[in-house]
Amino acid sequence: MLNRWILLAAVLPCACACACACSSDADVGGEGNRAAGGATSGGAGRDGGDGATGPGGSTNGGSGGTGARGGSGAGGSESDPGDCDLVDYQLLFVPRNLMFLLDSSGSMGFFVSESSSESRWDVLRPALVRATDTLPDDAGVGLIYFPGTPEDTCFEESVAVPVARLESRGSNSGQRAAVEQSLAGTEPGGGTPTHDAFHFTRTEVLRARQERAAPGDWWIVLATDGEPTEGRFCGMSPTSAALVDDVNETHGVDGIGTFVIGLPGSESFRANLSAMAKAGGTGGEGCAVDGGDPCHFDLAPSQDLGTALDAVLRDIGDATASCDIMMPELPDGETLDEDYVMVRRTDLFGGRDEIPRDPTATDECPEGDDAFWIYADEARRIRLCGAACDQVRSWPSDEAMLSFGCKPTLRSP
Repeated sequence: MLNRWILLAAVLPCACACACACSSDADVGGEGNRAAGGATSGGAGRDGGDGATGPGGSTNGGSGGTGARGGSGAGGSESDPGDCDLVDYQLLFVPRNLMFLLDSSGSMGFFVSESSSESRWDVLRPALVRATDTLPDDAGVGLIYFPGTPEDTCFEESVAVPVARLESRGSNSGQRAAVEQSLAGTEPGGGTPTHDAFHFTRTEVLRARQERAAPGDWWIVLATDGEPTEGRFCGMSPTSAALVDDVNETHGVDGIGTFVIGLPGSESFRANLSAMAKAGGTGGEGCAVDGGDPCHFDLAPSQDLGTALDAVLRDIGDATASCDIMMPELPDGETLDEDYVMVRRTDLFGGRDEIPRDPTATDECPEGDDAFWIYADEARRIRLCGAACDQVRSWPSDEAMLSFGCKPTLRSP
């Protein structure tokens, strides 16, 4: 597709020169050059040709040729792809990256309940493996355990599995296999240095994002079964308020959200986990930090932990699916006219479906249940609003296009 872009840039000036200059000596005037706005002129000659249709804007035809019989140009048709030169790129959603911060302390080896023969860790491990199978191939997943060393009460600063794209399925290699093998080789033990672990995870996510190790949006998913045993630095008493402040800063300053899963054993720490989820920007609307509907995923009272974890991890996968489309990187020397971008679908039978743009808004979607899009992040992204996200996601990937060269349909006010 890039070759087509470059070819157009190289060939169209030549075609223009021929149509304008060569037609002056011909018996019949050449067709006028295309121009945005619909008004073009026929070539000069004894019989002037008709003006070509412009790619959009004006409804007035171009002027006829300067010969004895000048024809009139056809009017431009706004947002009709047949009237302009389109360059199509495959439409790609902004991928998600999930860094799982997992409590592997000694208490994770306790039975889920008095009637269960499985430990909390025995249930969490396969649930995470199943979760990676439900995530798309472009999702990034990584793992960090705390304390990291089973015999230690302090946190060992290490990343068990760096975030990388899941990519292939059903393979003995790749990121899915790396996650499964890491979980299978880790056993619970040691203390619960939650704050040190979270702060390290935040630092690692920021580093990976800065280095573009895995482009896209980033999230931290904390799963724990209880109260921290260490403070921000090993040997210090844990302070819940300081931990919540760190989570809040990670969301508010760094733009990284935090999901919190409270496993059986976390009953006494419920309010603090809820406060962390709210500070991390993932608490549901109307959630309560203390009492009522908690802001975190509270699985402490769950009677079927495996099923509950499957549902929670599926919810997290759905919640982190972006409604933003990545703008492609253009070839060197090319610039983008933001007024000539379309989000559309073209099927094999020539059918077309286009999502209109709302030019009155940027970054924040205005109210409305109809399907439309806006620019976000200084036009580095296209944000689908209202019903557009579900609609575009339902399109076959090979028919969903981000097209340059035509004015889009605009949303009705």
